[in-house]
Amino acid sequence: MTALSLLAIPRPAPLALRHGATRLAMIAAGLGAIGLVWWFGAEAVAANPRTSAFADFAPGPTFSCLWLMVGSGEAWAMIAPSLSRI
Repeated sequence: MTALSLLAIPRPAPLALRHGATRLAMIAAGLGAIGLVWWFGAEAVAANPRTSAFADFAPGPTFSCLWLMVGSGEAWAMIAPSLSRI
C-alpha cells in the first residue's frame, strides 16, 4: 500500500468527538424545547384577557428589548457589577 492509499481509508471519528457532538445536539434540543414552551406559554398568556398584561414577556418582545439594551450599552452596565463578583 502506498501512503496515498492509506489516507483514503475511512476512519471513524474519535469517540470523544462523537460524544461531544451528541452532547451539543442534546443541549441545542433542550434549549429549543424550552424556547417552544416559552413561546406557547406566552401565546396562552396573551390570549387570556386576565393575563394579557404579561404578554411583553414573550420571546419576541424580550429579545427585541435585549437587542436595544445591548446596542445602547445599558445591558453591559447592568452585567458589569455581577461579573465583577465572579
